[in-house]
Amino acid sequence: MKQFTYAILIFSLMGCNESFLDLHSKTELSSGNFWKTTKDVQIAVNGIYDVLQSRTLYGGSWNSTVSLVHYDSFGDNSWNRIRFEGPGFFIRGTLDPSEALFRLLWQESYKGIARCNEAVANIQKMLSDNLVDASAINEYLGQAYFLRALFYFNLAVYYEDVPLILGVQSLDNAYVEKNSQREVLDQVIADLESAIALLPLTYPESLYGYATKGAANGLLARVLLFDKQFGRAAEAALEVINSNNYDLDFPYENEFTYDGEFAKDIIFSVRFEEAAGFNTGEVFSVTNMSSPKWTHQALSNLVNDYYCADGLSIAESPLYDAANPKMNRDPRLLSSVYFRGDVFIEDRNIIFTANDTGYGIKKYVRSKTTAKGAAVADPGGQDYYLIRYADVLLMRAEALIEDNQLT
Repeated sequence: MKQFTYAILIFSLMGCNESFLDLHSKTELSSGNFWKTTKDVQIAVNGIYDVLQSRTLYGGSWNSTVSLVHYDSFGDNSWNRIRFEGPGFFIRGTLDPSEALFRLLWQESYKGIARCNEAVANIQKMLSDNLVDASAINEYLGQAYFLRALFYFNLAVYYEDVPLILGVQSLDNAYVEKNSQREVLDQVIADLESAIALLPLTYPESLYGYATKGAANGLLARVLLFDKQFGRAAEAALEVINSNNYDLDFPYENEFTYDGEFAKDIIFSVRFEEAAGFNTGEVFSVTNMSSPKWTHQALSNLVNDYYCADGLSIAESPLYDAANPKMNRDPRLLSSVYFRGDVFIEDRNIIFTANDTGYGIKKYVRSKTTAKGAAVADPGGQDYYLIRYADVLLMRAEALIEDNQLT
């Protein structure tokens, strides 16, 4: 019976008129049926933002090992107790180039760059072919430049010399030589200058999260500060300040929570939407029921760096009490770090009693079940902030000091 049925199907198809067969996929995009409208451009650019949400970049990893958001554990601010992955190998001196820590950041960054290059090339072609009005898609071109700059800046910081790919690749040119860090940084700066010229100051609320002119100037200030171009860094930061779009008028203790996602201090963030399922949402805000962020723990070096309420260090201030170190301190300390005895899961009244370092990470870490029902150990929808107004103010101050314009 099956053979007979198959035969009927085969002959039926052989007798079909060519017009009967729709050769265009209903579920997949191709160059033949895409890059025709403004909506196509928006979909493509949204696909670039999707890369930022990867667990390797800004989505966080379950054990806090391979994501950019957990890189503090390579310094003296925090410690990761997982010994068999990135930070553990790093601390023990057994890290090698094949480690996922290196490989995944490289892969995800170039995935994003490939999507940026595709967008830039096709948007420019749409403009040259007069398929759409420039005013309708210029901001998307600006976003592609901004995001390409962000990906390449990360690569330049962590790898220094990397291939600088600016066009759509084919199999014939898939393998290219590395460029110098200098060449990469020059391109990052050029892309950000292009983005600044194209991006708007603000978007409608429905488009919140797209890169703005302020985001491009903020990232440019960071890049120029890294590149020791202090005068230009100060100028880029001043552009953000003079836009009057941002301020610090939001409670710091709430900023790194769901409540702070739309604070006027946030210039650019990677946005996440809480949804059902193990592999959706972000996981950097996930915590444990036994202690805050069990795998990723704050160190005393971080705690001791916070000044006392009188503006003096703990070594200088008469207010500091070693027996009660969280008293009379910079209020940001208690918004960033849990001390033993603090309630860290509010809706269950669970108290932090112990971990390896004696301190728990509070910033970004969920303290209760969300309004949509995600528990503290479930993936969530907390945005991750890449550029804040506070960052810009500090970058301008540092640039002016380094440029001998402020003493």
